[in-house]
Amino acid sequence: MARALEKGCRILEALGAARDGATLLTLSRTVGLPKPTVARLLGVLETHRLVEHDKATARYRLGMGFVQLGQMRLEAIELRAIAAPHMRALMEQTRETVHLGVLEGGRMVYILVLGLLAFWSATRVLLRLRRQMHFERE
Repeated sequence: MARALEKGCRILEALGAARDGATLLTLSRTVGLPKPTVARLLGVLETHRLVEHDKATARYRLGMGFVQLGQMRLEAIELRAIAAPHMRALMEQTRETVHLGVLEGGRMVYILVLGLLAFWSATRVLLRLRRQMHFERE
């Protein structure tokens, strides 16, 4: 059982790295497992919505089950509940998007993002980008 789980995790990691998804053959080669083994494990992962199969392109990609699991994990982090009122106040004062991240394994994982969806804010961002681009050209 543990070996099958380890193989399934290798497949999920390979799919996570494959931006446009991957075919059965590509996955088999990437993880170094026979195609029938990969196909069987993909079937189980698809049942749990962790993998999606696009029949038109014959490609597999990570499924929406990960979004649900991720959301459940985020909801379990008490830090979000503690930080949210302070982040909201900062967002309202600055009229900027506010991010809360935690460092996990050398990577920043954003666990809460609050932002204003006002037109003027988007306009300011575009103006800043134009200024930066202009500045870099000089």
